[in-house]
Amino acid sequence: MLEFHEVKLNQMTSKHEPFDETAKAFYDDWFKSWKIEVETEHEVFSHARKIDVTVTCTDADRRKLQKTVFAHFRQLNALEFKGIHDPLTIDEYNVVLMRAYGLGVPKYKSKSKSTSTPKPKKPKKRKTRLLHQIAVTIVCVTRPDKILNDLQKEYRFVKQEAGIYFCDEVLGKWIIHPSELDLVPKNYPLLPLAQGQKLEQFIELCLA
Repeated sequence: MLEFHEVKLNQMTSKHEPFDETAKAFYDDWFKSWKIEVETEHEVFSHARKIDVTVTCTDADRRKLQKTVFAHFRQLNALEFKGIHDPLTIDEYNVVLMRAYGLGVPKYKSKSKSTSTPKPKKPKKRKTRLLHQIAVTIVCVTRPDKILNDLQKEYRFVKQEAGIYFCDEVLGKWIIHPSELDLVPKNYPLLPLAQGQKLEQFIELCLA
């Protein structure tokens, strides 16, 4: 975790987007440490329509996550990161939802590369997912005030707890603003993405 802090702080001193391959790899490793199936850059449609991180959970996996900031996860989850130079606009929100809805469409895995057998195995088709089995979580370094405040009646995001907002529809929709999260263990995985005083407090907590 401290190593991730160092990478994060170095990135914040530049103009580069904070969610580079290093950050995505951190969350990829975090879920794998829980023995949960995870995939980065999941392609839903062509033309680079990719989800930052997808997480597939069994019932046992979801029980493991109950004491974490990801306790709301469903069977299939889209996890998107929006950095300080890539704020969540209405257009971007629509794109994120398009990708999340696309997760419910079956997709074939890559064909076998075997050349020794005359009849290669057919590609394995992914399961069809119902929308109530899918959740999309958007982690926003910059708070999306337009969606959470100005258009609250239209988008219907309700504050669940500090920094966590939920829209109760068939497709579960969550927005998390790390800088508002409480300094409690369940939020540690996302607190490295906080800004300002909250990040300073979290670093002090880790060093202590």
